Amino acid sequence: MRVKLKIGGKSKRSQNPQPPQNHPERKKRARNRRLRQPQKSPNDDALRTIWAKAEQVLSQSLHIVFAGFSLHPDDRSIRELLRRAYSAGQTRKVTVVLRHSDPEILERYKAVYGDLVESYNSGWRKYLQELVQSRRGQHRS
Repeated sequence: MRVKLKIGGKSKRSQNPQPPQNHPERKKRARNRRLRQPQKSPNDDALRTIWAKAEQVLSQSLHIVFAGFSLHPDDRSIRELLRRAYSAGQTRKVTVVLRHSDPEILERYKAVYGDLVESYNSGWRKYLQELVQSRRGQHRS
């Protein structure tokens, strides 16, 4: 990404180089860009429709599971969407799936959902395995 800075009428280019292809910071930046509400085209009907549907589905959900999403402090649009959906909805439980315990991420979710937040600290794959096993157990009973 290049940024033009104007200093005293002259512009200078400053470079913010991209990290190497497999660098964790590059992957993190890409993940965070995916879920942000676009700021460039607020009149785009298709995007507004998607965001409205997301809010509707979240507000109707009793249990919401977040995996692989840190709810970055700069993601104000997402945070506001979650708050609106929660205040209008019926959510009773929020599970945040993490690879390992991360109190900072949990606090971000608790700022939106309060005491409804629980943490699962063994990763997404293990969470799904346990979910499938518990559902199989329910069907046998």
